[in-house]
Amino acid sequence: MIRPVRWVVTRNHLSDHQGLAAVGAVLLMVVAAGVLLAWPTVSDSAWAMTAVDNLPPGVADMLGLSGASLVEPSGYLNASFLSVLFPVVMLIVTLPLTVRAVAGAEAGGELEFLAAQPVRRSQILVERFVSVAVLTFEIGLPPLLLLATGASRGRLGLAAGSVVWAGARALLLVVLVNAVVAAAGGLSGRPVLTSLVGLLVGAGAFALIAVGVPEFSPARWLIGSLPLEGTFSPTGSLGTALVATAAMWLGARVFGTRDLRLP
Repeated sequence: MIRPVRWVVTRNHLSDHQGLAAVGAVLLMVVAAGVLLAWPTVSDSAWAMTAVDNLPPGVADMLGLSGASLVEPSGYLNASFLSVLFPVVMLIVTLPLTVRAVAGAEAGGELEFLAAQPVRRSQILVERFVSVAVLTFEIGLPPLLLLATGASRGRLGLAAGSVVWAGARALLLVVLVNAVVAAAGGLSGRPVLTSLVGLLVGAGAFALIAVGVPEFSPARWLIGSLPLEGTFSPTGSLGTALVATAAMWLGARVFGTRDLRLP
């Protein structure tokens, strides 16, 4: 009996997407550099002092400006990068990867070849999700480290560790959303349905804050209302991780036993 080979699927999927990871990291580093360079202009502007007053409460809360101001370093960095921009851009980049990794590959006939190899189908699902999780950190960590370094050494005067910790929680949110999407791909094998799940979960995590019910938002639980202050929910974060883990377990079980959809 041929034993399944471990982590070959992950390594192959990672090697196929290193170019995308490099481009994504560079583009986000440009954005992070722009945020740092724009701080002196924002901190000295009159409109920034009253900008929060003109925002709906839910939107201000979503941007990490509840009780804060754009002319405060922490409020500025929360609103301009950490609360919404960074996690949303990471979701936009990684969710299509997760959809194509399982449901898209099944619809295109790629999984028929993989399933014929000494690799269990449930293992394909898990290892491709792991590769997307690794790509998430490959893309997200370089701009995050650049932002942390600039924020600690420049006029912002923020602790580098708090910036990295806030960004790491945002990356964890991205990974957990992708876990649910990977599970949906394993359950259905339909790219359109899997994409819809990703859109609903990703957008809903932030929309729930904007419409005034942040207590139900995974983004609030993980990233927090004030990312740089560490105001997140450990209980809610653990619950989100458990739900994502259970979804992956169910997706892997069903994917390992159901018939593949033929292209």
